[in-house]
Amino acid sequence: CRGLFERHKLIFSFLICTTIQRGEGNISALEWSYILRGNPAIINGGPKNPDATFIKAKDWDAIQGLELMLSALYTGLADGIG
Repeated sequence: CRGLFERHKLIFSFLICTTIQRGEGNISALEWSYILRGNPAIINGGPKNPDATFIKAKDWDAIQGLELMLSALYTGLADGIG
């Protein structure tokens, strides 16, 4: 890591860790896609944001997208927050 700038070391270590985790099957391709790209879905309906002053609309969309995209892990997440 001698050639890395200080600001890149955290990202580099994150990439090493996630590569190992993906290789062991602990992070699925769908989870990795969500980490890289974020929320691809536009959610119509679903629970309403319980506190728009605390949770930004973009963040609430990300929560609902996470629940939709990775439902095996996050079923009921938006309802649990609300």
